[in-house]
Amino acid sequence: MKQGFSLIEISIGLFLSSLIGTALYNAFFVTNRVVLIADNFIATDIRAALVENQFDKDFAGIVIPDETDLAQTATKKKPTPGKEEKKQSEPKPEPKNEAGKKTKPTEKIFYAENGAEDALQLLTFITNNPIKAYEKAANVKPKSRIVRVVYRLVPDEEEPKLLSLMRQESSELDLKAFDPKSAKPIRGFELAHGVKSIKCEYLYPVKKEENQQAQKDSKGKEEKPKSEYKTVKVWDVDTKKDEKQEQPKIPEFIRCTCEFWDTQQREESFTFNFQILTFNAQTASKKKQKQPVKQKEEASKPPADQKQQSNKEVEKSKPSLPGLG
Repeated sequence: MKQGFSLIEISIGLFLSSLIGTALYNAFFVTNRVVLIADNFIATDIRAALVENQFDKDFAGIVIPDETDLAQTATKKKPTPGKEEKKQSEPKPEPKNEAGKKTKPTEKIFYAENGAEDALQLLTFITNNPIKAYEKAANVKPKSRIVRVVYRLVPDEEEPKLLSLMRQESSELDLKAFDPKSAKPIRGFELAHGVKSIKCEYLYPVKKEENQQAQKDSKGKEEKPKSEYKTVKVWDVDTKKDEKQEQPKIPEFIRCTCEFWDTQQREESFTFNFQILTFNAQTASKKKQKQPVKQKEEASKPPADQKQQSNKEVEKSKPSLPGLG
């Protein structure tokens, strides 16, 4: 009798092997899909984290530069022997830069420009948190602690649907030097790629008109007027009108909504909120300090009681005329 497998045994073996193969394929397919989702999630989160981290550092140090600090006066020369030094009463020379030209006031300290559908097109400001630079040679000039930063959304050359977030930084505070069409534009680098759009909103406090009169509580103490926040999508403040304009030079809060494309051309959205820590110090109104002068004048004058006492002492010290007692 010949040995072998029957038809029933072969059919049962094929059925079991097909079940095992199907289970293994499903496990491989699910694992591969999970890996792709994890890669997309990690890649998108890394880009969002880089943008948030750089935005947080730049926005935290936004400042309004003082023109007197930025201007570099000419170096003082030692007086030659035999010549008298100039008197201090002479007027001081106007602040000039290294080229000897008069310094112009910095324009567009904080400026934001949008494109289609309120998407960010240009964002620039002045910050005191520049990227760290390491000197490679002994003759390298030290880097300035106040720089201008410019963010732009530039379309990708290969895929116009994708955008790249470019960042420029330089101690040159003139915005014209950052124009890509200029002769020597400031060099920039790509902060994030695969960007769909970035939308920013800017918030600043506004006093309520209803609470113009000071309200008193039950204890009789005056309550401070409450302020509400106004939101704008474009920021273009004229720096020459400081006192008349209601909108300050810089906002207090910035809300950014960033949308990225993943590897499967799906959208991922992230919303970040930032606070400008120097807002209260930079926008505080500088009142003229006249009180110390008044205090000095009052301190120099004797009080009324002392005046009366001194007058009485003077009258007592005067010799009394005869006949008047």
